Amino acid sequence: MFNVKPSGYRKVEVPDLRERTFRQAEPNLEALGFKVGNITYVDNLGKDIVLQLKYKGKTINPGEKLPKTSKIDLVLGNGNRP
Repeated sequence: MFNVKPSGYRKVEVPDLRERTFRQAEPNLEALGFKVGNITYVDNLGKDIVLQLKYKGKTINPGEKLPKTSKIDLVLGNGNRP
C-alpha cells in the first residue's frame, strides 16, 4: 500500500520567467504542472513580456515552491511606453 497525502500535490519550484515572452512562459509553466491563471497587462515597452508572477494575489519569486497544478497569474507588458 502507498501513502496518499491529503494535502494534495507535491510542491514544485517556480521557474524564473521574468523577461521571457508569454509564448515561452506558458509551455514552461504547464510542463511543470502549473496552470496559467489571469493575465494582466501593464504599460511596458516589452509586448507580452513577463514582468511578474502572482499566486493568490501575491507576487512570487523564482525558486519559491508551490503545489503542482497551482494557478499562476502573469503580469505582461502591453507594448506601450510607461
